[in-house]
Amino acid sequence: MKSVFLAVSLFSFSALAIPSVGDFAKYEISQGANSLFLSQEIKAIDSNKGLVTVEVSLEQNGKSQSSVSDVDLKTIPTAAALESAIKNCVQIGGTNETVTVKAGTFETCKVPTENGTINLGLVAFGLVKVVGTTDDGQPMTAELVEARQ
Repeated sequence: MKSVFLAVSLFSFSALAIPSVGDFAKYEISQGANSLFLSQEIKAIDSNKGLVTVEVSLEQNGKSQSSVSDVDLKTIPTAAALESAIKNCVQIGGTNETVTVKAGTFETCKVPTENGTINLGLVAFGLVKVVGTTDDGQPMTAELVEARQ
C-alpha cells in the first residue's frame, strides 16, 4: 500500500488557476485483487510562505488513516499549465485521449512514465487516471472517483 500511496502522491497536481481551499480528489487504486481509496484535499493556502496544506487520506477494508503536509505552492501546476499540457500533448510526448472513469468523462493528455501512463485533465489535482506497476512489479491502476474544485 505504501508504494501505491507514494506513486499517486508524487503525481499530484492542482486544478484551476490557483489552487483553492477545498479542492478535492478521490481515487480508487487497484493492485491485483486489492483496492483502496486515496483522497486529497487542500485545507489551507499560505501565499506569504508559498505553502499549500494538503490532507491525504487512505481507506482500505473499513480502516482509514490520514496525514497533513505542506507542499511548496510553486510545485503545483496551475490550470494554465494543465491546459497547455492537454493542448500541446503530442509535442510533450503524450497522446490526447478521452477517458471515462467513475467521476465522469474527461479530455486528457496521456503521458508515458517509466512504469506506465498518467492521464492529466482539468480536475482537482489534475490526475484522472494512472496505469502502471508498483516498485515490486505488480500492476496498479488509479482512477478518479470524485472531484470538486
